[in-house]
Amino acid sequence: MSSTTESTISPQTDDGLSGFALFQATTRRSFLCLFIIVTVPSVIGNIAAIYSISRRNCRIFQKTCIISLALSDILSTAAIATININTFVQEAMAWPLGHFLCQFLPMCQMVGVLASSVALTMIAMDRYRNVVHALGKRWDPTPCFCFVATGTVWVLSFAISYPMYSFYKFQTKCNVHFCLMSGEIKESLQKYYIAMVIIIFLPLFSVFLWFYNSIAALVWKHRKPISTIFNKKPTQESTSSEVKTVNHPKTQEEIRVGRKIRTFKIIVALMVVFIVCRLPYFTIQILKTFNTALSTRKEMWYMSFSFMALHIVNCCLNPLLYTFFNVTVQVWRKIESFALEICCFCCSRGEFESFETENPFVIEDFEKRKRSREWENRKRSTVRFKEERY
Repeated sequence: MSSTTESTISPQTDDGLSGFALFQATTRRSFLCLFIIVTVPSVIGNIAAIYSISRRNCRIFQKTCIISLALSDILSTAAIATININTFVQEAMAWPLGHFLCQFLPMCQMVGVLASSVALTMIAMDRYRNVVHALGKRWDPTPCFCFVATGTVWVLSFAISYPMYSFYKFQTKCNVHFCLMSGEIKESLQKYYIAMVIIIFLPLFSVFLWFYNSIAALVWKHRKPISTIFNKKPTQESTSSEVKTVNHPKTQEEIRVGRKIRTFKIIVALMVVFIVCRLPYFTIQILKTFNTALSTRKEMWYMSFSFMALHIVNCCLNPLLYTFFNVTVQVWRKIESFALEICCFCCSRGEFESFETENPFVIEDFEKRKRSREWENRKRSTVRFKEERY
């Protein structure tokens, strides 16, 4: 799953380097900035997630799954960023990191993707059991079971990803080191990707969506009618000059309905993020293994680098969605509220339309209310002065 140089690109000039230069300097700098921007928050966020969840008083299974997810995201982020940033900092797609990393980093990339997919599925299963089967016996595995299961997942991930170690070869051409893949090995890589998607990733993807779909269906089924979702019951009090809206306080039932609707939206968001950030990544990796005219075009490389950056974005979002979710919701609400205020301030002209049309009745009514408020304030000041005096 790496972006190391393939043997289909060959030197074409005397220096032997220009044939390996895929991008212009501006394009390389743009991709370099993109990968740095998404890599740094991903690594810092997942390290913070490990530190935070290890200090919380939560169930051991939940804690183990989130730590495993954070470790796998760090591993895949580090592998993807190292491979691609190395590509962007050099004019030619050379490989200065040595023989071992040429073979080890692609394997680590696959290990991280596989382990994180399993961890996300296990988290979905845990939530499914605690929500759908909430009335049954609470499922709380022992620490020994959690550690053994997590260790088994990581060992199997390394074992399944080991073929990636043999697909890339460290070679020297024109006194420059490259990490290459021959045409014969490319066919084996194609079969390996297809087998991984069909046997492992598609089942995990389907189970993940089924768990959250069951939770969302249950939440939606037990919601109240749509009319009770709205927390405002407007009551109009009409006068000759204005219409007031009175907001009744929320009842406990309305609060519960709001929470259910919010939970439903959260579940849908988790599924959308999983699909949008991971499906293009697997699709482009499979398409690159086919020997077609499109597979060697620069557009394919642009899509490949963009989707790998999107996968790092997914690694960056996982701590926000699974560890710091409450903080994420609070920050999102503040941003949403601020954006709405800005939009309303820029777009709304309701307060000034009456004056712009120079309606004398409205202006006169406004002046009356203004004088009335001034008179009330003056009366309150007089009463307060008398009370203080006596």
